[in-house]
Amino acid sequence: MKTGKQSKRERMGYVYILPWIWGFLIFQAYPLIASFCYSFTDYAIIGKPVFVGLDNYIAMFTADSLFFTSLGNTLKFVFISLPMKIITALIVAVVLNQKLKGINIYRTLCYIPSIFGGSVAVAILWRFLFMDGGLVNRGLAVFHLPTIQWLSDPRLALFTLSLLSVWQFGSSMVLFLAALKQVSGNLYEAARIDGAGRLSIFFRITLPMITPVLFFTDPAILHSI
Repeated sequence: MKTGKQSKRERMGYVYILPWIWGFLIFQAYPLIASFCYSFTDYAIIGKPVFVGLDNYIAMFTADSLFFTSLGNTLKFVFISLPMKIITALIVAVVLNQKLKGINIYRTLCYIPSIFGGSVAVAILWRFLFMDGGLVNRGLAVFHLPTIQWLSDPRLALFTLSLLSVWQFGSSMVLFLAALKQVSGNLYEAARIDGAGRLSIFFRITLPMITPVLFFTDPAILHSI
C-alpha cells in the first residue's frame, strides 16, 4: 500500500517530466503525425490540402529517380555514424571514469560539442576545417602529404559528414559514464584476484553490466542522427 510520502514523490515526478512530455507531444509527436497525414494530400501551404491518396508515394517510388539514391545515402550515413558514435562515446566514458586529476574539466570539455548540436556555426567550422584549402589539408601539406577533397569528393563527403555526427558524442558519453559508476567495484576486485586482464575485465564484466544502457542509447543516438 502506498504511503502519503510515496504518492507525493510520484506526483512530483510527474510534474518534473511534464515539460518533456509537452515538448515531445508538440515538437515531435504532432509534426510526425501531421507529416504522415499530409503525405496523402496535395498541399501547397497556401490553400487547403487536397486528398490524393497514394499518388505521392507512387510518384516517389516511380517518377523520382533520386529517391533510392537518397535512401541509400541515408542508410550509409546511419550505418557509419551510429557504430562510430557509440564506440567513441564508450571509449571516452571509460577513460573519464578513471580517477585522474582535473577529471571534471575533461568531462566538461568532452561534453561541450553536444551543446552546440547541429548549429550553423558548427557547420561553418566543419567546412572551414575540411574544405580544399582548409585547416586539415594545410596540416597534411606541412608533412608533405597530398591534400584530400573531403567535401567535394563523393566517396569521402559522406564519411566527413558522419564525423560531424560522431563529434557530438557528449550525451551518450554521459549515459555511459553514469552506467559505469553503477558497476560494483567488488566485481573488478574479484576479477583481478583471479588474474583477469584489462581487456578481459572490460568484455566480461564492464560491457555486460552496462548492456541495458547500451540498448537504450542505440535508439537515442539513431533519433538524434
